[in-house]
Amino acid sequence: QIQGDGAAYTIRADMTASRLDGRRGDLNARVVLDPQTRQITLDAGFSEDADGVIANLLALRGDPSVDARLSAAGTFADWSGRFSLALNQKESFAGSATAASDSLGQTITVTGGGELAPLLPLWLEKPFAGVSTLSARVLIPKGAGAADIDHVSLDGAAYGFRMAGVADWTGTRNNLTAELIAKDPASTFELPRSALLGNGTVAGLQ
Repeated sequence: QIQGDGAAYTIRADMTASRLDGRRGDLNARVVLDPQTRQITLDAGFSEDADGVIANLLALRGDPSVDARLSAAGTFADWSGRFSLALNQKESFAGSATAASDSLGQTITVTGGGELAPLLPLWLEKPFAGVSTLSARVLIPKGAGAADIDHVSLDGAAYGFRMAGVADWTGTRNNLTAELIAKDPASTFELPRSALLGNGTVAGLQ
């Protein structure tokens, strides 16, 4: 839908989708764009009953109901937004993101927190049990074809994860480092069993 008078106009798109098999599964999204000022507003939500498409695609344990929301406002260069995910009508993870542009490029910052364990494979449930916090800062340089990752960090009660480096989607200069750090060096967790390695345990991470 295009609304306006003369040279000034806005573009608005509204989308609604629902499952057709009688089970609850609804997607609603609204986008409003002003081409002159490059202002954009996004508001989207998704809700689905237990044992739904998303729960199965993500292999979520217990096949919970899923409710997700995403909102953002600003310009293509500078914007801010929020996101949230609830499982079985209980908020599991939520946070915010901002983007700011300057002569170097666009810097995206993300913060959030919540219970990550229900979203992770079973073998990672113990390391990331309880509440974890998310922090990330990424610079996308102008015309670089890559992202300079200052940090992507997950900090939980028992373990911390951190990644940094260059992610190059042209595949020519990827240089990423990642580390998993135990708050208690004596803590352990079991790796998934494999035909090659059998049972495995991770211990003594520092």
